[in-house]
Amino acid sequence: MEEYLVRVQETLRQAAEYLPSESLRYARSMIEHGEAPEGLCQLAWAIVTEKASVPRSLVDAIHRDIDGLVEDEFMPPNLSEYISSSEGGETSL
Repeated sequence: MEEYLVRVQETLRQAAEYLPSESLRYARSMIEHGEAPEGLCQLAWAIVTEKASVPRSLVDAIHRDIDGLVEDEFMPPNLSEYISSSEGGETSL
């Protein structure tokens, strides 16, 4: 469990490079209060809401750490559209 929380914190730190701190506030709060999967879900929504271009590694980390813990219906369906084109993915920007 500790390894999982370290990964989640690292994902949040990586996201802070691409999103304004106010957009991360709710995700950070959820993670700090023991709701890491929900916090990562909120992080995914922040990426979409901010229309932030992020690296594939960030999106992959979110998916890896919510797999089996957050239902797909609660995740933004278009998260992959915000993967930076410089990493070979698509971007909506």
